[in-house]
Amino acid sequence: MNSFRPLVAFLTLLAPCALCQDPPAKNPKQAFVLEPGEIKMTDLIDRSAALLGWNILASDPEIAAAGGSTTIRLQNRVATDLQGCEDFLTSVLYRSGFALTALDEQKQIYEVIAICGPRQREITNRALSRTPEQVLARPGLKLAVLTVVELKHINATIATNALRPFFASTGGAAGGAQLTLGNVGNNSAMLLCGYNDQVAAAIRLLKTCDVPPPPEQAPPSLSERIDALERRLTAIEQKLTQPLGR
Repeated sequence: MNSFRPLVAFLTLLAPCALCQDPPAKNPKQAFVLEPGEIKMTDLIDRSAALLGWNILASDPEIAAAGGSTTIRLQNRVATDLQGCEDFLTSVLYRSGFALTALDEQKQIYEVIAICGPRQREITNRALSRTPEQVLARPGLKLAVLTVVELKHINATIATNALRPFFASTGGAAGGAQLTLGNVGNNSAMLLCGYNDQVAAAIRLLKTCDVPPPPEQAPPSLSERIDALERRLTAIEQKLTQPLGR
C-alpha cells in the first residue's frame, strides 16, 4: 500500500498543471452550420459564442429595447467557417436592431447592444482600432471600427467635406453608429469610424480618388513652333497658287 503513495503524490502535483494549460487553439476552418427553420436570437448568440470561444453578454432588457424580431427564419442551410460565423452573427444582429460590441477584445468578452436603445453611444465608444488593410480584409463584418487612412495626393480636409454627403445617411436607425469622417489637423490623413463594412466602402472610394493629378502638357519648344509656322505658311501658299474657280 505504501508503494502507491509516491505515485499518488506525483499525480496530485500534476493535476493543477493540467488545469492551467491553455485551451486548444481554434481551427479557423471549423464549420458553423445552421439548419433551415426558426432560431431564437439568444440561441444564435450562444451557438456562435461557443464555436468562437467568446463570451457574449446579451441581457433580456437590452434585447427587448431593440423593439424588433428576436427570431430569424432560414429557408436554406447555412454552412461557413469561423470568420463567416462572425460575419453572419454581426449581420443578423444588425438586421434585427442590435450591434455586437467588444467589452474586452483581449479576453474575448463581447456584449450585444440595441442600436436604438439608450446605450447606443457605447457602440461607437467601443469601436476597435484597425488598420485600413485589416478593415478591407473583412468587407462583410458589422462591427464598429476606427481607422486612419493616409492620403498621398489629395487634401484630407477637402476629401472629408467632399465625401461626407455620400455617407451622411449611412448607419443604423436613429443615428446608431453612423459612419464618421474627419481629421485631426493633418491634411494627409483621414479618420474613419463606423461599422467595418461601411468603413471599407469609404476606404475603397478614397483609394479610387487618391491618385496623382494628370501631368501638365509642356509648352512647345521653339523648333516645334517654327515647324508649325512653316506648315501653316506652306498650306497658305498652296491655296494662293491654286486657280480661282469661276
